[in-house]
Amino acid sequence: LLGVFLAHRLFDANAFSGLLKRVPEFPVVEKLAAEVVRNLEHTGMDAKEEGLRSRFQSEVCRTTGKRARLFFLRKVNPNRSDIAAAHWNPPLQFLYYLGPIRRLLNEAVRRIFGK
Repeated sequence: LLGVFLAHRLFDANAFSGLLKRVPEFPVVEKLAAEVVRNLEHTGMDAKEEGLRSRFQSEVCRTTGKRARLFFLRKVNPNRSDIAAAHWNPPLQFLYYLGPIRRLLNEAVRRIFGK
C-alpha cells in the first residue's frame, strides 16, 4: 500500500485507485510516505539515518512477531560497516558475514569489562 501511495504521490500514477481508497485505513502510510519523500531529497546515510531507517522498517511491520524477526535479521546480517571493513579479495569477501559476530563480541566485552 505504501508503494502504491508513493507511486501516486510522486508520479501521479492512478493505476491502483482501488488500493488508494484504502490509504485512510492505515494512517502510518501517509506518515511513512512523507519520510520517504524527505529521504529522497538527500542521499547517503550517516549513523543517525541508519537508526531512522531501522525505525522506519519497524513501523512498516504490523505485528510484534514481524518486528522481532526484523530485529533478529538486522543483528545477524552484515551491515554497511561490515561490508566496508571487508578489504579482502573476491574469494574471501564472504568473510564480511563475520561482522555481526565481531559486533556482538565487541558489545559483550564492552559490557563485561566496561571498555
